[in-house]
Amino acid sequence: MCQALSINKPIPSSPQRTGEPHLASEGYVGLDVHRTARIMSAGHGGQVLLSRTTSDLVEYALPEGVSLLDLEAHRLKDLQQPGTLFQLVIEGLAADFPPLKTLDSYPNNLPIQPTPFIGREKEVDVVKQQLLREDLHLVTLTGPGGVGKTRMALQVAAESSEHFADGTWFVSLAPITDPNLVIPAIIQTLGLQEVRDQSPLEHLKGSLHEKQMLLLLDNFEQVVSAAIQVADLLTVCRQLNVLVTSREVGDKEAVAWLLINVAHAVSTQGDFRRGHALFEESLMMFRELGNKRGIAYSLHTSALWLLLAMGDQAIVRARLEESLAISRELGDKNGMAFYFWISGWVALSQRNSASAQTLVEQSLTLWQEMGDRWRALYALSLLGRIKVFQGDFSAARTLHEESMTRARALDDSWITAFCLEGWAIVVAAQRERALAVRLWGAAESLRERCGIPLPPLERVDYEPAVAAARTQLGAQAFEAAWTEGRSMTLDQVLAALDAAQAERQGNPYDADQGVA
Repeated sequence: MCQALSINKPIPSSPQRTGEPHLASEGYVGLDVHRTARIMSAGHGGQVLLSRTTSDLVEYALPEGVSLLDLEAHRLKDLQQPGTLFQLVIEGLAADFPPLKTLDSYPNNLPIQPTPFIGREKEVDVVKQQLLREDLHLVTLTGPGGVGKTRMALQVAAESSEHFADGTWFVSLAPITDPNLVIPAIIQTLGLQEVRDQSPLEHLKGSLHEKQMLLLLDNFEQVVSAAIQVADLLTVCRQLNVLVTSREVGDKEAVAWLLINVAHAVSTQGDFRRGHALFEESLMMFRELGNKRGIAYSLHTSALWLLLAMGDQAIVRARLEESLAISRELGDKNGMAFYFWISGWVALSQRNSASAQTLVEQSLTLWQEMGDRWRALYALSLLGRIKVFQGDFSAARTLHEESMTRARALDDSWITAFCLEGWAIVVAAQRERALAVRLWGAAESLRERCGIPLPPLERVDYEPAVAAARTQLGAQAFEAAWTEGRSMTLDQVLAALDAAQAERQGNPYDADQGVA
C-alpha cells in the first residue's frame, strides 16, 4: 500500500521556556512559542521541564523543597541543535518519569536543520497520519523543486520517530543517478556489512525483514527505475515504511512500480478483487510507457494471484506466455524463473505433477544461479508440495524440512505456514492424524498473526484433508489437537516432528508406504 501526496490534543506536561512571544489574533506566536511546544511534546504527564534559559533565571530563587534535575542535552523534534533540559523536582510529587520523547530516544540519522519548521503543522500532521496507517507502507511527496518537500519529509520523519523502534533513516539520493546504486546507498546508510554471496537487495531484505523502521528516500526522481527494488523490499519487509520525495518528472513510472507492490500486498491479505484492479492499472501504465520489464513483471505477478484466486486459467496462461516472451527478449533470468515457477503451480492445479516438477526445478535452477535465496526457497517449498501429491512422502518430508530451515533463517512466515500445511498432509498420510491437526492449527495461527489467509487454490486440497482428519479422529479429539497446535511455538512444532520421526524409525512398519 502506498499514498502519493502533492505539496502545492496537547500533551499534559508543563514546559517552561523564557522568550518574547507575539500576540496575534490566533493567540501567541513566534519562535519561542514553537520551542515551548517542542519541549512540551518531549515530556510526560505531570513532568515539569525547563529550558536552559529559564533554569538560569530561577535556579537561585527556588522555594524550599524544590530543585532542578539536569537532564543533559537533548535534540528536540524541530531538528535543530541539541539543548539542555531540566526537570523541576518538587518534594512529595512524582520525580521518576520514562525517558524524554526526543529524537535521542530513537535510532536516527536525521540531519540538523538551520531553521525551525513553522507554519505547516497541518500539512505535517496529514502526511504523518498517512504514514502511520496500518494499511500503508509507502508515502510519496511530489512537487516542483524548491517547494520544501525534503524539509517537510524530515519533519514528518522526526514527528513519527517514536513509532519506529529500529530507527528512522534519511537516505540522500541527490548525488546518485544510477538506479543500481540505490540499494547499496541504503545499506551504507544503515551501516550494514557487505555479504559476498548475496546480492545487495537480498542482503537488505534479510536484514530488514522483521525491522520496524522508516526509510526516507530523498530525490527519488533521479533513480525512478529503482522503484521495482523498493517495491520488492516492501513486499518482503512487512514492518518497513518508506517515505519518498520526488519531483514530478518520472513519477508515472515510479507509481506503476509501486502499484505492483500495493497489489501484491492486498492480494496477500485476501483482497483479490482490489489486487487485480491495481495490477491492471500498473500494467496499463507500463504499456503506455513502453516499459517492457515492467510489463513482464506486471503480467507474471498478476497471473500468479489470478491463479491463486482460482481465476480464468486461459488468462493466466496468456499472461505467462507474454511475460516469458518479453523476459527472453530482455535476457531477464528472474522473469523466466517466475514463468517456470508459476507455470508449475498451473500444472499442479491441473494434477500434472510430472510437468509441475520439471517446471519448478527449472525455476529453482535459475534462482540458484542468480543467488536469489528467497525465491529459490519458494521453488523448493513448492517441490515439497508436488512430492506430497505424487505420494513420495519421504522426499516431501525432506524438502519441507529443508524449506522450513531456510524459511526460519530468512524469517519468511508465508513459506513457514505453507510448509507446515504440506507437512501436515504427509504425517496425516502416515496415520499420525493428531500431529497433522496440530500442524494445521499452528499454521492457521501463524497466518492469522501475519495477516496472510490461505488463498482459494490452496484450499482445494487443504479442506478435504482437514475434513478427513476430523472424521477419523472424532470432533472432540480434533478440536483438542487443533487448539493445542494454535498455541504451539515453532520450536515446539519442530520438536514434535522430530519426536514423531524418531518413533517411526523405531517402528518396522514403513509409514512412507501407508495411506490414511
